[in-house]
Order: sequence, then structure tokens, then C-alpha cells
Amino acid sequence: MSSAARSAAARPATRRPRTSTAAPRRRATLVEVPAPAPAVAGNGVFALVVVGLLVGGMVMLLVLNTTLAQGAFEISSLSRTQNQLAVQEQQLLQQVALEEAPDSLQKRAAALGMVPVTSPVFLRLADGAVLGIPHAAPVQVRALPRTGGPATAATSTTDAAQADPAPITDAAARDTAPSTGGLPTAGTPR
Repeated sequence: MSSAARSAAARPATRRPRTSTAAPRRRATLVEVPAPAPAVAGNGVFALVVVGLLVGGMVMLLVLNTTLAQGAFEISSLSRTQNQLAVQEQQLLQQVALEEAPDSLQKRAAALGMVPVTSPVFLRLADGAVLGIPHAAPVQVRALPRTGGPATAATSTTDAAQADPAPITDAAARDTAPSTGGLPTAGTPR
């Protein structure tokens, strides 16, 4: 015999047959539940919520449109100002160009008593040499406004120049040799 069969024969049967001695179970009684009432929100609350959303949306649109319109007015005003400033800039540039013109500069220099250069002199910075021979500019007598009575107003500028000859105070006219201002000339060594 096999060992499994021997162990099965050696063991007594411990199984008992089932008896129906247990207490019978009670079933719960079923009771019919009443049908639930339909859950419907009141029409007034729903209408109030919808109207509130519509009013809020309209107010937001009004604020947005007002802000955009104000920005448009501001942009229009700023562009108008920019155009005016551009026109003013062009006028100022034209005025500067007219003032820089040679004719305008010559007229203003003559009004200040300046005369054109007849013999230009140059200074060479490398060695300090004076290039050219300076000549005195011709003296021009300008008529100064007089603050006297009618008797002094009748004299002309030529009469004033002949009656009171002014001494020459121009240093270049008195000095026949050009001054180098302490700088060595082209012929002298340093």
C-alpha cells in the first residue's frame, strides 16, 4: 500500500453529517417607498440669475467700450501733437539752414564790423611755422549812432572820419613782421 492510503486508513473520519438544527432566518419585510417629489428650482431664482449675468455682462461691455474710446481720443490727441512738433522741427531746420548760408553769415559779420580776409595766414602745428604774410585789413569807419540834438545829426560819417582821425590800434597794421608768439619760425632751429 502506498503511504497516502495508509495514512487515510489510519485516520478516523471526522466529518459529521449536517443536520438542519439551525434557526430559520427571518426575511425583512419590504415596504413600498413613496415616489420622490421632483426637485425643480423656482422659476424666480433662475430668472434672477440669468438677468444678473446679462446685466453684469452689459456693464462690463460698457466699461470696456468707454476705456477703448478714451484711449482712441488720447491717441488722436497725441498724433495731432506729434504732427505739430514735426512741422515745428522742419521750420526750425529751415531757419538754421538759412542762418548757416554764406550770404547770411557775411551780412551778420559785416554788421559786427568784420571785414573779409585778403591775405590768409596759416600756422603749421607740426613745427610751428607761420605760412603766408599777414596784411592789415582795410580800416572801415562805421557810423556810430549819435545821441545829440539836430545839429549833430547832420554830420555825415565821412565828416566825422576827417575831423577826428583815429590812431591805428590794430596790432597787425603796426607790426610789419609777423609775430610767432614765442614759437620758432621755419628758418630757426628749435
